[in-house]
Amino acid sequence: MAKVIGKVSATEKSPSTIDEFYFWTDKQQILSPFDIVKVNHEENSTTYGVVEEINHVTDASSHFTSYISSDFGDTDENIGNMSRMGMNYVKARVTANTRNIYTPVLDGRQVSLCDENDIKTALGLSEKVVLTLA
Repeated sequence: MAKVIGKVSATEKSPSTIDEFYFWTDKQQILSPFDIVKVNHEENSTTYGVVEEINHVTDASSHFTSYISSDFGDTDENIGNMSRMGMNYVKARVTANTRNIYTPVLDGRQVSLCDENDIKTALGLSEKVVLTLA
């Protein structure tokens, strides 16, 4: 079974669309740009997406807030930010759906890492291509 790394997060300002979706992950989850993820979708299908952006956000309203809570710019590691709530969120570009269903993925759906076969499916490489030379 694929490792679940987060859940789809559709908000008023960042909704899921036919082209992209957002999801949150644990702060410790390591992802890279161009990683491929999957989401169980409608009609027993799977939607695949390529990671485009990885963001970290906290409850600070501005960078100024972070500066002030570091004793007005003290860079000493022992003096610093108050404990802030934070999370990572990721933007993924839809590449494929196993049943050609391209409605937006729904909020709260689990997001998983892909194995080699999933990656081939996501990139349209899962079917054998036969070349003949003339």
